[in-house]
Amino acid sequence: MTALSWLRGLLHLPQTLRWRFFLILLAGLAAAHALSFRVALLERCMTAKTMVPGNLEKDVGV
Repeated sequence: MTALSWLRGLLHLPQTLRWRFFLILLAGLAAAHALSFRVALLERCMTAKTMVPGNLEKDVGV
């Protein structure tokens, strides 16, 4: 078995339109999930950077 035939066996792409549509939909949902997680994490970090200095100043009493 050559490396090329092994790679083709490993990356067996679906032959029907239904499976191709399913894979495209799955990839889109995974990308949307990853992007929404990243945006939520970025928003949380930005809020923490904004809130912490104000709260620290109030707690320390400078």
